Amino acid sequence: MHEWLRKIGNGILCLITLVSVVFAVIFGREQYVKRETNRETKAALEAEVDTIRRDIETVRRDRARFNTSPHFVEQLARANRLSAENEIVFVFE
Repeated sequence: MHEWLRKIGNGILCLITLVSVVFAVIFGREQYVKRETNRETKAALEAEVDTIRRDIETVRRDRARFNTSPHFVEQLARANRLSAENEIVFVFE
């Protein structure tokens, strides 16, 4: 009878170990998938941030050109049809 209890105990211990390993693998896989998804999302967001930073730098350069280049202001006014061909665009500083 004592041998029988030991076999049952070993069987239960093996079953608990097996169930623990299965749950660890399933949980680990879910964490891995989440981590990969987060990594891909982070890369996409960083690319978007870089694009926005480049756009901001372009706007800053154009804004600086408003203060330094009267030809740029005239070209922009003509491109947006804010002045006619025979009009003169003045820049007041």
